Amino acid sequence: MSPTRVVLIGHPVAHSLSPAMHNAAFARDGLDWRYEAWDVPAEELEARVRQLAGDGYAGANVTLPYKTAVVGYLDVCDETARLSGAVNTVVNDRGRLRGYNTDVAGVKDVLGWLGFHGPGTALI
Repeated sequence: MSPTRVVLIGHPVAHSLSPAMHNAAFARDGLDWRYEAWDVPAEELEARVRQLAGDGYAGANVTLPYKTAVVGYLDVCDETARLSGAVNTVVNDRGRLRGYNTDVAGVKDVLGWLGFHGPGTALI
């Protein structure tokens, strides 16, 4: 049986440390998983995203410049992704692609740590 695959989708991605970090974590935890960086030209984006719905894929991380473009290729997005119009995490849920945005929570956490609790934080 081949390993479960997780990918990083973006352009360019050759500089990313994500494959090394994730593959080390998978190995440490004894998982037969593989993290790959896909440098995807714009004209191949839809096909590559749809590939994630296949067997053997757990999902993907999405980075620039595709965080907004992938939304149109997903089956469903969570509320934060829908409201922000951007996705940075795609999960293959038995062939249905679900989009999430974890960036918003990260920004909100940082603003809180910095002591900013103004009215603008209600929007994020």
